[in-house]
Amino acid sequence: MKKISRLITLVLALCMVFSTVAFAAEPEMSVTEVSDIQKYVSEMAGEAGIEPREPAAPITSATITDILQDTDTGRVYAVVEVVGYGYAYGYIDGTKVELYDSTPVGSPVVTGFIYIFDCGVLSSGSHTFRYSGTSYNRPWNTVNRQVTFNVP
Repeated sequence: MKKISRLITLVLALCMVFSTVAFAAEPEMSVTEVSDIQKYVSEMAGEAGIEPREPAAPITSATITDILQDTDTGRVYAVVEVVGYGYAYGYIDGTKVELYDSTPVGSPVVTGFIYIFDCGVLSSGSHTFRYSGTSYNRPWNTVNRQVTFNVP
């Protein structure tokens, strides 16, 4: 039993040593009001500048491209463009939020995704959205991005 726990400890330590963590500065962003979130993102997917790669590439970059507010419901959505494949997590003011939708990007090979996170109805004022993504495969890169925005 001791050998197994030592092996697990060694594997976890190696994973932590060889993972890459990237942090970005906190840019300011404004809220874009839209009436059809899905249509907006579908048009965006056709214009995304994600270059082709081999299938199942690890996450190499992520960009928070938009903060959207639905004019009918008042819900706020964060849009993130990611190059590569991986687990996607979103947080608003430190609280985990649900992934609303993901749209694959790239043709004929999918090279990235546009993720939409549902941040809910937010009060007026300043809020911070943070994205965290970890690759499905080697080298298990972790990319973190965050942006601060004001809800009118």
